Amino acid sequence: MGLCCCTFLTPIGACLGCSSWCFTKNLDSEKIGQFRYVAAALLVIGIFGLYLPLTVLCARVKGAPWEIYPTSGECWSEATGAYYKLGVAAGLCIGAGATGFIVTQILYRNQSARSLDSEALKESTQFAKV
Repeated sequence: MGLCCCTFLTPIGACLGCSSWCFTKNLDSEKIGQFRYVAAALLVIGIFGLYLPLTVLCARVKGAPWEIYPTSGECWSEATGAYYKLGVAAGLCIGAGATGFIVTQILYRNQSARSLDSEALKESTQFAKV
């Protein structure tokens, strides 16, 4: 059940990650840069802190060797509900972290480009006054 929850909740986490656009679109580039680190941390925690332990635990329950994406076993079954909370957390963190990082990276680059354009405009107007 844990891998099933992880698989189906990652898109929901991705929708949550898109909401970072609403939080950061009017901020300066320093604050947007900080949000990038939060999103990257969520992604790293989701993959290495939640998903990899989930696959190891699912392999132990199944009694099989570890694999990165097991396609059968107790972690896909509703019968026992093995590690469903871990799967929910992993899916939400991976989805929100990946999409949030992409969105804030785009906003950060756009904000940096705008600040460079405004600085160039200020310099050109000062040069024209002289």
